[in-house]
Amino acid sequence: MESVHERDAAATSQTVAAAMRERDFETLGEALADDVVLHSPITGSFRFEGREEVLALLRIVREAFEDLRPVAEFGDGDTRALMFDARIGRQKIQGVDVLRFDEAGRVREFRVFIRPLPGLTALAAALAPAVAAPAGRTRAALVGPPMWLQAFLARTGDRVAVRILRRAFNRAG
Repeated sequence: MESVHERDAAATSQTVAAAMRERDFETLGEALADDVVLHSPITGSFRFEGREEVLALLRIVREAFEDLRPVAEFGDGDTRALMFDARIGRQKIQGVDVLRFDEAGRVREFRVFIRPLPGLTALAAALAPAVAAPAGRTRAALVGPPMWLQAFLARTGDRVAVRILRRAFNRAG
């Protein structure tokens, strides 16, 4: 039998998915705990902490996503996973948001996973200037080019690797 806490978590995860899709940041903010922590899919060296900081990041992320579409939701207890598809420019991405909830049913932890690598680097390139903007215009301008280069190399490497792997597996089979 599902507990009240599990029902709250399921309802909140559905609210988060709908709010992101609809760009309803007021509702999204209400679903976040005051001390929410978001773990970046891009780096393990930095976490976004607190409702205002996480909400500011989610606004930037949502601006980068095109064709955001929920795919599946699952979980139990205080943990739910939201699978989604989206695009960043021409690059398709697949993602999973793993949400953990507090006793009040609000999101207290947000872990994001993105695939494939070209999609993750496209996301990093799209977000870097806006995320770095509070550090100043010059610093924001400096983070863009290395991230765009990384995205270009990931896209190019992916294309080359796929051709090599197809040939290798076709010969082996």
